[in-house]
Amino acid sequence: MNAEPVPGRTAGAYAVAILGSFVILAGLAWAIHHYTQPALLGEDRALVRAKALAELRAAETEALEHTGWVDPVKGIVRLRIEDAMKMVERDWGQNASAARSNLIARVEKIAQGAALMTETSMRMQIINGDANLLGTMESAGYDAVVNAIIAASPRVYDTSNYYDTPSYIGYHDISGSDFSSDGSVIWFGAQAFTG
Repeated sequence: MNAEPVPGRTAGAYAVAILGSFVILAGLAWAIHHYTQPALLGEDRALVRAKALAELRAAETEALEHTGWVDPVKGIVRLRIEDAMKMVERDWGQNASAARSNLIARVEKIAQGAALMTETSMRMQIINGDANLLGTMESAGYDAVVNAIIAASPRVYDTSNYYDTPSYIGYHDISGSDFSSDGSVIWFGAQAFTG
């Protein structure tokens, strides 16, 4: 027997091993590609999504253009923006002092439990007519006002989006970062304040 390896056989064995490795890798790549591809968007799935979008838009249009109950137990109704603006104009035009007292009552309701907010300072600032309500209430205690708003409306529900906390959950938990000490607020803070 010859103990020395034959150079042609060794090179052939290496070539077969390398070629086999490439075949195995190609098979694995095909399997990964085949089993990880999402299903194609079928016509039936597209129709379901289009129907859901149409229903969502119809519900939004209904909510924007028609009045309705939000919570009948609490007496909360949904009004068209135009109707609400006309009501405010009418109330302030007919009896400004009654409209001020109604506004004060709503603000006091939001601010229940805020120890630093005094009824007199809040009334005086609202009566002075500053449009920046959070800014005017700052002297009554900015933190107290923000904490009262958060306590009254700790969560704002919306259409799922990136800005929800956590993202795409359908609501946003209100925090102090939704308000600014200069009286400005982000959208969620405004929703909590008016909510």
